[in-house]
Amino acid sequence: MTTFTSGRLMSIDDVADFFGVHRKTVDRWCRVENDFPQKITFGVGTVRFLADEIEDYLRKSIERSDSAL
Repeated sequence: MTTFTSGRLMSIDDVADFFGVHRKTVDRWCRVENDFPQKITFGVGTVRFLADEIEDYLRKSIERSDSAL
């Protein structure tokens, strides 16, 4: 079972805005990036992400980028 501290949920549009990309890019990341946070589906057409997981993903991506330099 997934546990989270803040409980904040982000829509796909929120995630796209957070990263400064189009929502189709977020959809693609969900399909091809193995370490991208999983979608949480609430019925038909309602998808959310845990904000904590999105923020962790960004943090880890920055760390990987910095270590590659």
